[in-house]
Amino acid sequence: MILETTLIGTISYSIGAGAFLLLTLLLAINFERRLQGSLLFLACFVTFIWLSLAAYQNWSGLRLTSLIEAMENLRSVCWIAFLWSVLQGGSSDTNKGLGRYIVSIFIAFSVLLLGYELYQPLSGESSFTVRCLLRLMLVIAGLMLIETLFRNTSEDERWKIKFLCIGIGGLFAYDLFFYADALLFGEVNPGFQEARGGVQAMVVPLLAISSRRNQMWRTNITVSRKIAFYSTTLTTSGLYIIGMAGVGFFLQQFDGAWGTIIQATFFFGAVIVLAVLLISGTVRAHIKVLIGKHFYAYRYDYREEWLRFTRTVSESQETEELGVRVIQAIADIVESPGGALWLQQDDRYVVYAAWNMAVSSLRADEATPMARFLEERQWLIDVAEVQENPAKYGDLALPESLSQMKNAWIIIPLTHHATFIGFLLLARPRAVRALGWEDYDLLKTTGRQAASYLAEQKNAVALAEAREFAKFNRRFAFVIHDIKNLVSQLELLSKNMERHGHNEQFREDMTDTLNDAVSKMRRLMDRLGNDQPSVESSNIVQIGPLLEKLTRIKQSDSIDLSIDWNGIDVTVAADQERLSAIINHLLQNAIDAVGSDGWVKISLNRKGDTALIEVADNGPGMDRNFVMNELFTPFRSTKSRGMGIGAYQCREYARELGGDLEVISNPGAGTTMRIFLPIVDGTDAKELAPEPSAADITAMPAN
Repeated sequence: MILETTLIGTISYSIGAGAFLLLTLLLAINFERRLQGSLLFLACFVTFIWLSLAAYQNWSGLRLTSLIEAMENLRSVCWIAFLWSVLQGGSSDTNKGLGRYIVSIFIAFSVLLLGYELYQPLSGESSFTVRCLLRLMLVIAGLMLIETLFRNTSEDERWKIKFLCIGIGGLFAYDLFFYADALLFGEVNPGFQEARGGVQAMVVPLLAISSRRNQMWRTNITVSRKIAFYSTTLTTSGLYIIGMAGVGFFLQQFDGAWGTIIQATFFFGAVIVLAVLLISGTVRAHIKVLIGKHFYAYRYDYREEWLRFTRTVSESQETEELGVRVIQAIADIVESPGGALWLQQDDRYVVYAAWNMAVSSLRADEATPMARFLEERQWLIDVAEVQENPAKYGDLALPESLSQMKNAWIIIPLTHHATFIGFLLLARPRAVRALGWEDYDLLKTTGRQAASYLAEQKNAVALAEAREFAKFNRRFAFVIHDIKNLVSQLELLSKNMERHGHNEQFREDMTDTLNDAVSKMRRLMDRLGNDQPSVESSNIVQIGPLLEKLTRIKQSDSIDLSIDWNGIDVTVAADQERLSAIINHLLQNAIDAVGSDGWVKISLNRKGDTALIEVADNGPGMDRNFVMNELFTPFRSTKSRGMGIGAYQCREYARELGGDLEVISNPGAGTTMRIFLPIVDGTDAKELAPEPSAADITAMPAN
């Protein structure tokens, strides 16, 4: 490569040489006896020598081409060595492995380039092309080191090296442009060549700032496996392209139009092959295996694997059930393309999920030996190894359907706590490899975690079913309670028939009550079969007449039952049947509490916009603890035949209407039950309820 003797070139290279001389002196003054500092000083010094020789040649016109090119190659070698030392300063085995990989490629290129400089079998255009290609290889190696250094330095420490990466990266980027242009057009562009000195000078401030920020040249560098994978893929792709370019150059030597046709066809085919290789799952798997074997002390990045596993299993997707997500999460660890999951169910092992694998359920007699082996030893079973060396597994006999599967690979036990719940089968991976202790430990650990997810889902399903049964039982209990109300109502009619059977009005009320009882029974049956709550109509109910009717029906010679409402016009919005039921329940409880010698009084008052209904008695009363903790607790009763839901229903319905139920009671001082309900004025009522008949009065048994 011939350097033109121009004034512009002399000035450009002189400026560059002066800048690097100043930087070299600054580094010498603050010299650190460390590998990184020594290599930085050497790289700056060699760059100064190279630029000085180029400036001298432009000024004097002497032919120093071979010496200048040798110094340029040495300059690239020194900068790459410095970047490698900084990368090695990250202190991790990962960095050392990756650094050795990149530097080994770089050393091979350097030996090839220097050897070619000493012995050049080609001449003219062929020699120029080969030398450009070899220098491009050095440039790519340098850019790869810069990319690895920057992307894998923690964000907290990137401020120390960002100007270094920009500076040296700029030098290599310009060289890439310079030599690519020369290779493309078959000659060096004089303008681009003369500008190289000025380009070198422009990066000196960046290198000086970075050197000042990081005098010890140590950075906390961590190289993730993902970055290593992409870096390796990018490096391999770059080498592939350079190699194909070299082959294409020699193909162009064919005479005539055939050379161009062959070269174009070859380049197109090379690009297609590269695209196929980059998207190939098998190639990607082989690259990951290569990286795991040669770049890292441990095969797995456990943080990344665990985050990926939990993300895959936890993310809910409508098209993929938990079982499929579990298979995918574990299969991805070892690059397996498919798998199946069996869970124990009664006397079978049922296929819970399958992914890219056709399987069937197993009978207990088929799977029991294998399941017992997995449960007792907690081993992973290599299907091929069992067939080749059954003694290692205690002459274990696998189910025939599994042993005959061509792609069956590893069987993983699924154990939740100490309970064996099933097993998972993985398909043979694209890149076949021998499993080590890391693989076994990680697969067993993820298997246990997956088992916990599956057990949690199973418990959630069981809990949901239990809640449905509890809801049905609750609904059934209320229905039974209402049936008891109907029985009490009919029983009361039967008793009163003897005394009032001759009364025509009583017979009409009895007929209405019987018809109503039939209707209620039908509604109760509907409630058992329908999970949706029944829609109740809210009518305007006149409280005074309702209380009077209830009192009249409950009158007895043995009980002093009185009512006090003084004709007050009080109306509320409620379902008349349910309101009658809760008042009747409180009244019946009071009657049962006082016995044959007591008294019960029901009264109605108006407190502003609230109706107050009181049912008072002189019975034994209740203590505070019973009222607070027992009275309104569903399904708890002090009566031998009680359901324990009467008082609870009364309070809940009063609250549904916007009111409440209050209890005033003390042992030996009787009890007063107070119902508060919001009043609806007559002017606001759309419909007034008629005076209740016997059919509207439902006797509710004692709690």
